[in-house]
Amino acid sequence: MFEQLLALMLAPSGITATSDSPQAVIVRLEEPGVTGIEARPRVVALRSDRIASSPGAVEAQIDELAVRLSSPAGVLWQGNLRVAQNQGASYSQNFSQASPTLCPPNSPYDRSERSSINFNVYVQNNGNGSVYRIDASWQRPSEETNCGERGTRTVQVNKALALNPGESGVVEGDAGLRVEVTRRR
Repeated sequence: MFEQLLALMLAPSGITATSDSPQAVIVRLEEPGVTGIEARPRVVALRSDRIASSPGAVEAQIDELAVRLSSPAGVLWQGNLRVAQNQGASYSQNFSQASPTLCPPNSPYDRSERSSINFNVYVQNNGNGSVYRIDASWQRPSEETNCGERGTRTVQVNKALALNPGESGVVEGDAGLRVEVTRRR
């Protein structure tokens, strides 16, 4: 039925459909005869109207990851995130406050202390299991003690971790940034 419907839909436009087997429909563009323009026929193979699952398709699943971001000063953030194929997870936190150093009135510099953490993870399926792409950054105030402009320092890590259920992985960065990820069972 699909083949007859396809043939009816395509016939008015100069395209004909033929079927060599019940599994496939071949569509070809006829060469125009009136215009004198020579065109090579294109052959496009289409599947039949039956829906078939892809061979080796991986069953969709939701994974829960326990995440811990830490520095030499202690835990920056700790929590659980859910990820699935084409559905990543992220956490971010921003903090800003006045400097603890008192500077002269009308100082031309912004002395605010700023810090932030960002964590992103998504699943990369390589056919042999789940690989988690980890991207984490930590921004903290620079250690400026005078009344000049106060800046920030940032460290970022980006790495893939292959984790089976129950396994943990660690990614370490500069300035003591440590990212621990555990895939729940």
